[in-house]
Amino acid sequence: MPTEQELLDLFNSRSQDETAVRKPAKTPENAAAKDRYDQCQTAIETVVLPYLAGVQKKFGPAKFWYGLHRDHGDGRPSGVSFRVGEGRPTHVSTADGTITVIRGDILDRSANPAGQMPEMSAPGELTAENIARLIEIAILNP
Repeated sequence: MPTEQELLDLFNSRSQDETAVRKPAKTPENAAAKDRYDQCQTAIETVVLPYLAGVQKKFGPAKFWYGLHRDHGDGRPSGVSFRVGEGRPTHVSTADGTITVIRGDILDRSANPAGQMPEMSAPGELTAENIARLIEIAILNP
């Protein structure tokens, strides 16, 4: 069994290796992804959060909860999660400018039935209409 120090040394060596791998070269592709990510963050701030706040005000916090995911680098929003009643949570993530929607447990494939989720792949698709559709899905499929 490894000692605590050996575990710490292993963690530190892996963290340094991963940091070296994660540092992307500055390329046009990375600049485009950063631009999409910035647009997603702005859409969450200006469209998604105000819409979710309005839904929560109408439903009440006992029937509708939402939370914000923040980017560790700049503190701006990087995603949201919400739950209707006692149903499964819905998570909207915008990592690297790519929008991902997951309902319930990320490992439960049945929680994310194909064809029900609205198509959201570009920052401009983070609209009140698409968020309303996700809420509707959460109500109909708790």
